[in-house]
Amino acid sequence: MHDVIDPHAPLYDPSFEHDACGVGFVASLHGIASHAILREALYALGHMAHRGAVAADQKTGDGAGVMIELPRDFFADEYARIRGRAMEPGQTLSVGAFMMSESGTRDYARARRLVEEVLREYGVGAFAWRPVPVRAERLGSIARATLPEIEQLIAGLPWSGDVAERKLLEIRRVVEKRALDAGVRVYAASWSTRTLVYKGLMIAPIIGEVFPDLTREAFETRFAIVHQRYSTNTLPTWELAQPFRCIAHNGEINTVAGNRVWGAVREAAMGTSAWEDVEALRPIIPTLDSDSASLDAAVELLDRGGRPVEEAMKLVMPPAWRADAALTDEARAMYAYGERVCEAWDGPAAVVFTDGRVVGATLDRNGLRPARYKITREGLIVVSSEVGVLNLTEGRVAARGRLGPGQMLVVHLDGQGLEADAEITARLAGAKPYAAWLGAPREVEALAGDPLPELPESDALGAMQNAFGYSAEEIKLVFEPMAVEGHEPVGSMGDDTPLAALSRQPRLVSTYLKQRFAQVTNPPIDSIRERLVMSLEQAVGPREDWLIDGPEHGDKLTLASPVLTAQQLDALTAHGGPSVVLDATFEAAAAAGDSLKVALRRLCCEAEQAARDGARLLILSDKGVTDALAPVPPLLAVGAVHHHLRRRGLRHGVSLIVQSGEPREVHHIASLIGCGARAVHPYLALQTVATVLPADASAEDVVAA
Repeated sequence: MHDVIDPHAPLYDPSFEHDACGVGFVASLHGIASHAILREALYALGHMAHRGAVAADQKTGDGAGVMIELPRDFFADEYARIRGRAMEPGQTLSVGAFMMSESGTRDYARARRLVEEVLREYGVGAFAWRPVPVRAERLGSIARATLPEIEQLIAGLPWSGDVAERKLLEIRRVVEKRALDAGVRVYAASWSTRTLVYKGLMIAPIIGEVFPDLTREAFETRFAIVHQRYSTNTLPTWELAQPFRCIAHNGEINTVAGNRVWGAVREAAMGTSAWEDVEALRPIIPTLDSDSASLDAAVELLDRGGRPVEEAMKLVMPPAWRADAALTDEARAMYAYGERVCEAWDGPAAVVFTDGRVVGATLDRNGLRPARYKITREGLIVVSSEVGVLNLTEGRVAARGRLGPGQMLVVHLDGQGLEADAEITARLAGAKPYAAWLGAPREVEALAGDPLPELPESDALGAMQNAFGYSAEEIKLVFEPMAVEGHEPVGSMGDDTPLAALSRQPRLVSTYLKQRFAQVTNPPIDSIRERLVMSLEQAVGPREDWLIDGPEHGDKLTLASPVLTAQQLDALTAHGGPSVVLDATFEAAAAAGDSLKVALRRLCCEAEQAARDGARLLILSDKGVTDALAPVPPLLAVGAVHHHLRRRGLRHGVSLIVQSGEPREVHHIASLIGCGARAVHPYLALQTVATVLPADASAEDVVAA
């Protein structure tokens, strides 16, 4: 604390800026490798120390690291020194950077033996272990207590190029699974023929002191990615320091839980691809990692599967392309196709990435994390999450700028120079026939025809509202403003409603669901930006193998909104392939006992059978509610079916549609979509709207409300 409070001091204090990671890269635009690039990158990393948390020992941080181009000559010499002979002609040099159990322990011996066994199974017998010099005394006491044995595995591979990178990913995944089963610590921070990572549980300024390799003049590189971690969603560990194998990330992936689930869903769709052994890749997105590590796993898989890394990044973090009037038709087709291939990984993020051939940076579609760059007259580019990381005089700077929302830049390491976002987009959009793969648009709203009001059936409306827990207050304060004014009602600030788990009143299942990400780093979105960057459009149809491209990804029905009218549901079932309606009700009598559990099991079994019989749409409907039959809460129904089909390897082939009287708020619809539904027909809410509109309201008014 300050000894004296300055009455004239501004409210802003730079010491408050501790809310996000520091990330960036330094690269040569001319493709010239030098140790100076690594030296400049470490200097820049040291100036990002304020971005990371620091432990009480003042040296243990949330993590810092650097990724460079593999210094092949240095490691070829090291291999020859350790083995006593040079690597055989025709073999490709690779280096794996391993963190393992402490040297001299039983687990350490088991870990090394496990890695060697897998290598030999893949026909790799030429390898050497190199202990990485580590000055442990420079680390903080907390970091030293968890310090792993850090070794590099130098191996001569019988493959080269992209095939070698794919094989190394296969080998690493097998090693990881066997290590997990054996209960030993084996983590490869990188394992590549192109790149190498040094990272650990430390603060940024001391990484060069801890790893003296980084000060060797022989470590020449054309690029260096640096990262200072500020842990938000996971506890700091050596393994979760960044960079990872393809990316370094500043921000949060708020959708990561869903991304991991859909990754597991897509495993069943992975058939013939670039890999001979697809089974070795499962799980394709490990669930125990941080959100950044999960994103890295997705990017790595897409890149090693044959897509350029910049295309992989466009797939997982697409821009807000619908509102961009400057986009060409080819670019629009590419982004529309991409949405059918891969769900977006969404959240405030600045990401730098590489595949060893290009290095680049991109921002999330909202642009909620900064990425600035400077280009020097001698052909050096510096990209970082803040300005001033290098002492560049004005006379040395030739150009400067910043990335906008959803924008990307890449540097081609072969000397082709810098490529801006518009050029990248045009190149990628023209590389494949996306428009032909998409085919003619098939919009459900157009197929449904002119809108008609959804009127209540006879005198049963009140009874149905009671069955689904509607209240007079809700109809007055929620439905009437929506119906008459066309927008959600606005209430007072604050919410003093008891948590659902603590409430004495019956609560809907959706009220038990809350956000799981750190709100402190996610600024609110205003209505103007929301219109520009967000879309409710949905594509309905099976999810295909995301490791291959073709027209099977593009032939989908589209929905302008996940909220369906009865007409739109009819059009969807008529044109969306074979459909099956599953009864989502259960016996309401008290004597029925476990009838809800029985109903959920029945729903799962019926959904599985329908999927095996070729159904493409499964409609979970509670329209069969009577005095004797109660509705299965739709969140329970869709969640149970979603995960049951995932476990059976059938989820990718079907779309789940919810037809329920329960949902009537935005949160209800959003919860259902988040738990696996593709669209929702809130029939009772639509019928209720029809009863509260003015008598002279038109059919269009009813549907619009």
